[in-house]
Amino acid sequence: YAPVEDISDLPPDPITSKENLSASATSWLELSQKVQHTQSSEFTHLIECATKMEKRLNEASLIFQGIIKTTDTILYIKDTNSKYIIASRSFLSNLSLPSNYNVEGKIDSDFYSIKEAKKNSTEDKSIIQHSNKIIKKEDFIPGSKHKKWGLITKLPIYDNENKIQGVLGRFIDITEKK
Repeated sequence: YAPVEDISDLPPDPITSKENLSASATSWLELSQKVQHTQSSEFTHLIECATKMEKRLNEASLIFQGIIKTTDTILYIKDTNSKYIIASRSFLSNLSLPSNYNVEGKIDSDFYSIKEAKKNSTEDKSIIQHSNKIIKKEDFIPGSKHKKWGLITKLPIYDNENKIQGVLGRFIDITEKK
């Protein structure tokens, strides 16, 4: 083999950096440790935020479940497809259902006569589609076989973007007062 100088016009001295590799490597190492520390710190912050959010959601759920289980008001929440999400114990009691009955996914015809189901469903759909409200309307309470009078209130439920996500129905029994 011939020396490189014989076959090339490159200088015989190797091209070397004037930078100190040790200083560069140290700088890279320090930077990577800062990035790792920052990522670890950000990850820790995210976990703390998620933990706080979970705690708040659990507290809100506890309060909401307490209201649903203890209120004397017949109460339900439906989604935009008019399917029940949750109902109060008073709602279940009014229909002679067990207190642990799951209403989720059910529709009005699962609980009421054809006529009552149609009326209730039509009102709820109007609220969902047109943002209508019913406030303290006197009428028979659905499912009571025309034995109980109530003040009926139905309101749209909005999300953070002010879009309707469902309907809240509330029936206060006023039979004795009537």
